[in-house]
Amino acid sequence: NRRAFMVGGAGLLVAGVAGTFPLLRDTSISSSSRPLALQWTKDIGLLFSEPFAGIAIARGQVHVAAHQMDSEGLDRALGRRIDTDGKETGQFLLEEPGSRAHAILPTEDGGAYLGGEIGSDAMITRVDKDFRPMWTRKFESGSISSIMPAENGLIAGLEGPESSGKAKLLFINASGQQTAEATLLDRRGDSIQHVTALSDGSIAVLGMRKESPAMTRALCPGAKQHEAKVGVTGFGKAVGHLRDA
Repeated sequence: NRRAFMVGGAGLLVAGVAGTFPLLRDTSISSSSRPLALQWTKDIGLLFSEPFAGIAIARGQVHVAAHQMDSEGLDRALGRRIDTDGKETGQFLLEEPGSRAHAILPTEDGGAYLGGEIGSDAMITRVDKDFRPMWTRKFESGSISSIMPAENGLIAGLEGPESSGKAKLLFINASGQQTAEATLLDRRGDSIQHVTALSDGSIAVLGMRKESPAMTRALCPGAKQHEAKVGVTGFGKAVGHLRDA
């Protein structure tokens, strides 16, 4: 559960190209492949809690959704754009304290949508090509964990508060107004972590489902972990499959 994970004074960084570690090397890679080499790292911000950021690539630039701690020790949602040399080309910091960003979706005009939360409410913020705020919309309780493009807008994955067990897709137009929704998982502790489009027009959803609605502490002997895999066809019609982890 993201909201239960606290990391005091932790830092967040983004790496341009990860280094190659011999013990983790994929032996299936051709011997003619060029080894990876670390080019640069970029400090994003000092964190107080929930070190779960989002990253996306568009037009050769890295877009990052995160949050950083202000002078009063409160989180504020953060969006940054970085070029291939590690130079910052845009930054946005949401004015509202207690806000966090977990997902980012670059737009055709050079701006972006940032998804996350403000306090207990899910939120999406739209920034322009200079990363200046255009609008911020709040939705129901929870957090936006992932966003993907859709015709005339976007689709957002809603991770509901643990007590509600709501894991939904929100269909949102270009001005930030919700037009529809689809509940995929509905037990306490269910969540959606990532959504992405498939080539046939359907949506792949990565989520999490607890085996027992009452299991809120660490796993006990005999308990099972499960992975939820949900395929969506159309708006709201879903089939799910559970397997032992």
